[in-house]
Amino acid sequence: GEQAKWNTTGRSILRSDNTTKWISSDFEVLEEKNMGDPTTVTEFIQWANRVAPAENQALFIHGHSLGLGSIITDNEVNAPLHVDELAASLEQLKTDESIDLELLRMDGCLTGTLELAYELKDSAQFTIGSEQISGAGSGTYRSHAQSLDRYPYEADARDLASSMIEDFKINYSQ
Repeated sequence: GEQAKWNTTGRSILRSDNTTKWISSDFEVLEEKNMGDPTTVTEFIQWANRVAPAENQALFIHGHSLGLGSIITDNEVNAPLHVDELAASLEQLKTDESIDLELLRMDGCLTGTLELAYELKDSAQFTIGSEQISGAGSGTYRSHAQSLDRYPYEADARDLASSMIEDFKINYSQ
């Protein structure tokens, strides 16, 4: 479908289709959310588990990062999401609701350092990020999204993480 652009927060379950030019899944438009508030992450994961429960789960966080300083910052309210806050939120979901992430991908600068990975060691089986300053288009989702679409039950977290790293290497070198 086609929707007008919005300037708040949206969420969607992305469905496979025949186009790679745009996302044709409908988005639910919400009131403004503070992306620096760990409650926002928790509520999003709970929503996703309600509307699309899955045996294997991945969380992608895309935005500007300061590494150990913050995973992402909501520039509207100047509120950073700190690493320890994210780790505590994910641990709480695991303890209270048995929601266990297999993969945590952070598409932001300095999110792949050993120090950051250590802080998130109990948050997911695999974490992916860049140890460098990375460009906005430094990774795509196309090949691993296509792989999941074709083989939804065969891919495990290690295979998916490996394909994401390969995508990053190919696209960042271009």
